Amino acid sequence: MAMLYTPGFQFSFSALSEAKIIPVDAFTEKIIQIFQNWYRGEAFYLNTSGSTGAPKPIRLHPEAMRASVMQSAKAFGLKKGDTLFCCLSTEHIAGLMMVIRAIVLEADLVVIPPESTPFKTLSQFNKNIDFAALVPLQLEDAMQFEGINLLKAIIIGGAPLNTWQRAMVKTLKVPAFQTYGMTETYTHVAIRPLNGEKSSELYQALDGISFSTDSNHRLKIHAPALLIPEMQTNDVVNLKDAHHFEWLGRFDNVINSGGIKISLERMEESVELVFHQLNMKPIAIFAQGMKDERLGERLVLYLESEPWTEEIRSYFEEALKKELNNYFMPKEFIFIPKFERTSLGKIDKINTLKNNNKYTY
Repeated sequence: MAMLYTPGFQFSFSALSEAKIIPVDAFTEKIIQIFQNWYRGEAFYLNTSGSTGAPKPIRLHPEAMRASVMQSAKAFGLKKGDTLFCCLSTEHIAGLMMVIRAIVLEADLVVIPPESTPFKTLSQFNKNIDFAALVPLQLEDAMQFEGINLLKAIIIGGAPLNTWQRAMVKTLKVPAFQTYGMTETYTHVAIRPLNGEKSSELYQALDGISFSTDSNHRLKIHAPALLIPEMQTNDVVNLKDAHHFEWLGRFDNVINSGGIKISLERMEESVELVFHQLNMKPIAIFAQGMKDERLGERLVLYLESEPWTEEIRSYFEEALKKELNNYFMPKEFIFIPKFERTSLGKIDKINTLKNNNKYTY
C-alpha cells in the first residue's frame, strides 16, 4: 500500500482518496489537496515558466500529466513500490509532477518543504529513497547523504549547474541527469547524463519526444503525447538529430557590444571555469548588458560578494583574459553582498538589480 510521508504525518494513498477534511499542518494540507484534486478529477492550474512568452496561467491536462509520468518512469526505471523524494515547491511544475508520479505509479512519497538542505530533514523519516529531483542549490547537501549512491537516479533542474557543481556530481555513483523542460511541457522532455560512462553534453529526448529548430537555431518541441504538436522555445541549440541537442543559451540572452555578439551564458561559464582553475571558492555570478553610448551595450559582471582587494582582482582578471579575448571581457565588475533568489533557487536578476547596496570597480 503506497504511503505519503510529510514532517509529522503519514497517510495511505487509499485514505487520501476519500473526500474528507484531515487535521494537519498547512504544508501537509497543500500536499493532500493535490492528491484529492487528482482523485476527484479536478483541474490543475500553474503559471507558465516564461520560457515561451510572458508568464500566464494554464490548465494542465490529466492525460498529458499521466503521459509525462510514464515517460519519466521509462527513462529512470521507476515502478510501483519505489520511494520518491520531493523537496521542491509544488507551486511549480517539477514539484507538482513528483507528487503526480507517486500517485500514478503507486510509489511511496516523502515530501518536505523546499529548503537548501533537504537531505538533513530526510533523515528523520528512516526511509530508503529511489528517486529525487533537486535544484543545483540542493546538490551539495545531497552529496553528504549517506545513501545517495543507492538511488536509481537523481535529476537536477531549475537552472544550469556551474563548473564547481559539475565537478561535484561526477564523483557520484548514482546516475545523475540535468533536465530540460518547462511548465508547458509538464516538466522534463529531455535529459543529459552528468556522470558515469554515458556522461554527455547532449540532451536526449524522452520517449515520444522529438525536436527541430527555426532559422535562428531556436529549439522546437514536438510532443504529441503531451498534447503539444509543436512548441517554439527561445533556447538556442546545436541540433544533432531529431532526438539530441546541445544547449547553447537563450536567444534573448545575447548582447551586441560594439558590433560583437556576446552570449551571456558562455561568458558566465568562462568566469566559473576560472574560479575552478584558480581553486577559488565559487560564488554566484551573472552577466548583463548595460546601455552604453559608444558600444550600444557594455558587458557587466555581477558577483555575489563583498568587494575584492586590488590584488585578488588583478589575479582574477589576468586569468580571465586567458579565457576571453578583449571583446568578451567585462567592462565593469559590480559586487552585491546578497543576490535575490526565486523559490527554485534561481538568481532573481530583476530584484537583485534593484538592490542599491552594491560596489563597483
